[in-house]
Amino acid sequence: MAETTNWRLKVLYDGHCPVCATEMNWLKKRAAKRNASVAFEDYTARDFGAAAYGITIPELHARMTAVLPDGTLVTGVEVFRRLYAELGLGWLLAWSRLPGLSAVAELGYGAFARLRPFLTGTKFCADGSCAVPNRKPASTSGPGKADAAG
Repeated sequence: MAETTNWRLKVLYDGHCPVCATEMNWLKKRAAKRNASVAFEDYTARDFGAAAYGITIPELHARMTAVLPDGTLVTGVEVFRRLYAELGLGWLLAWSRLPGLSAVAELGYGAFARLRPFLTGTKFCADGSCAVPNRKPASTSGPGKADAAG
C-alpha cells in the first residue's frame, strides 16, 4: 500500500514490535478499504528520519506518536483515539474520554509501553538500527514488498 499523500494523521510505529506491527497492519488494511486519510510510518525502517519530526527514536519507543499535517505531535492514547475515529472504530475507545477513565487509559498504555520490550522481545536502541532476535528483516524492495513508508 502506498503512503497516503493527503493524510490527516500519520502514525509512527515500531515495525519490529510484533504486537505493534500486527495491529498497524490490520489498521492499514482497514484504512485502505475506507480510503481513510491516514498514513503509517515504521520508525524502525533504515531510512526513517526522526529529526524531521523533532523527536528521537528513544522518545518514539517510549510513547505511541502520530503527526498532524501541521507537524504537531500527538502522543499516548490520544493517537489511538484519533486513529480509530478516522477508521470508523472510535466507539471502541469512547470510554477512554470519560473523566477518570482517561487517566486510567493513559496509565495502562504507559505500563504497556514500558513493559513492551520484555513482552515482545523487542530490543530498543538509540541509533535506529533496532533488531528483534531470530527475526529476518522485512524486504524493502521488490514485488510484494511491505509498505516501505510504514
